[in-house]
Amino acid sequence: MFNTAAIHEAEHVDWIDSFVYTHVNHSANEGSSGFYRSLESRGKAMQMLLDMVHSWRDGNDYLPSLSVGLGKQALVLLVWSMKQSPAACLRTIRELRQAAWVREATSKDGMKRSVLKRLVRRFEYSLINIV
Repeated sequence: MFNTAAIHEAEHVDWIDSFVYTHVNHSANEGSSGFYRSLESRGKAMQMLLDMVHSWRDGNDYLPSLSVGLGKQALVLLVWSMKQSPAACLRTIRELRQAAWVREATSKDGMKRSVLKRLVRRFEYSLINIV
């Protein structure tokens, strides 16, 4: 959230082609816990990001790119749930279908037939037959 807001407010942004930050996963950080990957926690963060961009005067200019990022977040949740069980994946699909941030991600600029939507439909159909 901070990086998105900072880049939006910046007068100039540059790219440096080097690593200046390294994240190390270990047992005490969130990156190794299921909570970090949960639909509830990630969904709240995605909704906050979406609300922040909507609050900007020029927020509509960012929505197509944001939609792509939101779609990727939904896919991450879907993949993580598939590693748990078919039933967990089916629950995640149903919850993702209800999430406002996912609906927005799949409705902007011709994304009605997005990869995300096609994958979700395909997974759901397969999982209903399994579960």
